[in-house]
Amino acid sequence: MRSLIYFVVFVGSFCCLSAVFAAESGPEQYFDIGNGYFNEEQYDKAITAYSKALELAPGHVLASYNRGLSYYKTGRNDLAIADYSMAVSNGYAKPDIFSSRGIAYLKTGQYGLAAEDYTKVIAANPRFAE
Repeated sequence: MRSLIYFVVFVGSFCCLSAVFAAESGPEQYFDIGNGYFNEEQYDKAITAYSKALELAPGHVLASYNRGLSYYKTGRNDLAIADYSMAVSNGYAKPDIFSSRGIAYLKTGQYGLAAEDYTKVIAANPRFAE
C-alpha cells in the first residue's frame, strides 16, 4: 500500500512538473531564445526560435520584426520584407521598422517602395540621417 501511495505521489509530481515546463515554453521564451541566437549571430537558429514564438502568438510584432532582421542578415530580403510588413500590419509602425524594410526593398531593387518607407522614417524623425 505504501508503495502505491509513493507511486501516485511520484506520478502526480511528474505531471505537475510537465505542466510547468510546458507553460514556460510560451512565445516569450522562444522570443528570448531567438534574441540569444541573434546576438550570437546564429541567424538560422534565431529564425527557428522566432518562428516558434510566432506559431504560438501570431501577432507577436517583435518576433516578426526580429525574424525579419534575421532573414535580412542571411540575405533573404523577400522574407525579411514579409516579416517587416506583418509587424507593421499588426501595429508596429516605428521608424526603425520602416528603415529596415526600406533597406530590404532597396536590396531587392524595389526603389519606389524603399523611398516610401524612407519618407515615413523622415516624417517620424527628421533627424534620422540614415
